[in-house]
Amino acid sequence: MARYELKRLRGPLPRLAIVFILLIPLLYGCIYLSGNWDPYGRLNHVPVAVVNEDIPTTVGDRRVAAGEDFVTSLHRAGTFDFRDTDARDAEEGLSRGRYYLVITVPESFSADLVSGQGADPRRAAIMLRRNDANGFVIGTITNSAQNSIARAIDETAVRSYFEAVFANLATIREGMASASDGAAQLEAGLTQAREGSSRLRDGASQAATGADELATGASRLATGARTAEGSADDLAAGLERLDDGAGRLASGSAQVAAGTQQLADAVDPVLALAAVKLPDAQARLTEADAALLPELDALAAAHPELADDPAFQRLRGRVGDFSEAVADVGQRIGDLGAKARTAQDKVDALNDGAQQVAAGAADLHRGSTAAAGGARKLAQGLGDLRTGVDQLTGGASTLATGLHALAEGAASLDDGLGRLASGAHELSAGLADGVARLPVLTADEQADAAQVLAAPVDVTMTVDNPAHVYGRGLAPLFFSIALWVLGISAFMVVRPTTGRVIAGRASDLRTAFTAWLPIGGLSVVAGWLMLAASWLGLGLDPVHPVWMVVAVAAVALAFSAVAHLLRTALGFVATAALLVVLIIQLTSTGGTYPPELLPPFFAWIGHLMPMTYTIDAFRIAISGGPLDRLVADLALMGVLFASSLGLLVAVIHRRRRFRPSDLRPGLG
Repeated sequence: MARYELKRLRGPLPRLAIVFILLIPLLYGCIYLSGNWDPYGRLNHVPVAVVNEDIPTTVGDRRVAAGEDFVTSLHRAGTFDFRDTDARDAEEGLSRGRYYLVITVPESFSADLVSGQGADPRRAAIMLRRNDANGFVIGTITNSAQNSIARAIDETAVRSYFEAVFANLATIREGMASASDGAAQLEAGLTQAREGSSRLRDGASQAATGADELATGASRLATGARTAEGSADDLAAGLERLDDGAGRLASGSAQVAAGTQQLADAVDPVLALAAVKLPDAQARLTEADAALLPELDALAAAHPELADDPAFQRLRGRVGDFSEAVADVGQRIGDLGAKARTAQDKVDALNDGAQQVAAGAADLHRGSTAAAGGARKLAQGLGDLRTGVDQLTGGASTLATGLHALAEGAASLDDGLGRLASGAHELSAGLADGVARLPVLTADEQADAAQVLAAPVDVTMTVDNPAHVYGRGLAPLFFSIALWVLGISAFMVVRPTTGRVIAGRASDLRTAFTAWLPIGGLSVVAGWLMLAASWLGLGLDPVHPVWMVVAVAAVALAFSAVAHLLRTALGFVATAALLVVLIIQLTSTGGTYPPELLPPFFAWIGHLMPMTYTIDAFRIAISGGPLDRLVADLALMGVLFASSLGLLVAVIHRRRRFRPSDLRPGLG
């Protein structure tokens, strides 16, 4: 039956139809791939305008031309066909499609790049401009090159920055050395300051303690001053009364002195005379008394008769009594003379004392007057003293509070100076270490170092199972599309089955298999032609060539079986169904974007689409990968093929009931 179907296709037109079937995979799989095989490999043919308006600047004695360096790096990279031009030509070319991208370097580019060393750092800018009217895809491609342009900008910027840094490196090193010396001096000064602050801390603490004692003493002094002020007032009042009494005493003592003087003037002569005359009278009386008794004895001796004379004896007795009286009177006269002298002395002493008392009373009056005035001044002074002491008490309290605050501040200062001294030591050591680490570079060494530091890391990408070119990465998707479209297009030329075949006596399985076999064979041959053209014409060069041949055959057989099943079951409606399934597969099978980037519905339904597994199988066969996954993908194609044939057998069994459409003659 298969041979009969093929023999039916005789004549130019049927044979041309067979050729068309065989070429369908070439149209989808090779022609499109050839046009998109390596578009990124031809980016150097895309014209890009470069407008360099940068004005070079100087840093120290070094010229910095970052714009020139950037343009040079673009030409050296050669990513696009970079063309140096001016702003006017670039704008006109972009609007007319002569340029697909315009890169503009502004005038301040170099100045902005090195502005970081000054007080007004600015970000440098590069302007990129494209026109999507020249094509959105090429705009996207040029936009994707923004990263490489940004890297070139970064490299230029960093190189310019380090050129500026190295230009000032010697100055920086000298400055750091000076800073290190200054930090060492600062450390020494802070150490001395710490010693002084420690003494200040101790002194402030002692002063605070003394201020507390001063405040306490000032309080007691204020109390004593108030008491003294009251006592001074009492003293002044008493001295004023004393002054009055002293005045009266002076007046009275003066009168007494005058009276004693008069007494002395009157009594002294008398007493003086008595003192002189009474002793003489006593002497004469004693002499007379002493002479009287011997005279009587002489008389008695001369007149013995008188010795017994009673009158004489009475006279003698009287003379004895008179002698005793004279002795007593003499004694009294002597005592009276002595007393007269004593009385004179006492009167003189009384007069002298009265005069002294009068003089002393006068002095006392004058002194009491002065003392009263002094007491009044003392009271006033003690009032002023009390006021001052009150102020002293308030000031002492304030001083104590301030000294306590000073003590606390001195303690904080001492601690802070300790930390500052430690930090100054670390700063000095760090600066010294930094000076030692700063290299002294020649001009060539500076240029080499700036170039290395501008791009310090070479980032390498290791690609497992690389596709190498854009078309090789797209081939799995377009091979799958081509083989699926082949199933749609083939039945425009070949009938899925005929009423004669269905009416035959062959079994359902044989009928289904022989009805599918022509389209299946054509699909395999067409797939191999597509593979050969891609391999030989485009350089597909699969990593696993045998598996690639097997995969193309397996996918062709499975897809043709699916298409034959749907066309046999649904007729022309199957074409629409296959197109719908194709559209769903294009968006869900991960041929362009991985499932993780797809909307959830498409990511989920992609697991049910056969092209998901055919794309995976072709990728592994072309670029490499785990062969067990390739075998699994091909096994699924086998399951799809077997299930499609099984369902086809069921459809043939149902179609054994003839319909007019089944008897319609085929193409030929």
